[in-house]
Amino acid sequence: LLPSFMITYALTHMGATKVSIIGNIGPIFTIFLSYFVLNETLTGFQIIGGIIIIMGVFYISKKK
Repeated sequence: LLPSFMITYALTHMGATKVSIIGNIGPIFTIFLSYFVLNETLTGFQIIGGIIIIMGVFYISKKK
């Protein structure tokens, strides 16, 4: 329930474009939190995929 309110708040203050870009980073934080908090193992594919996503987010952010 709280994330729904947070997204609505962000949409009204930042706009849909920025919120959607930031939303793509959520799964990356989930992977790294699971590594640090739950001691899950990270595979090479997860690390490479995370790097690709972060690079894409930076590329889109700098393009505008």
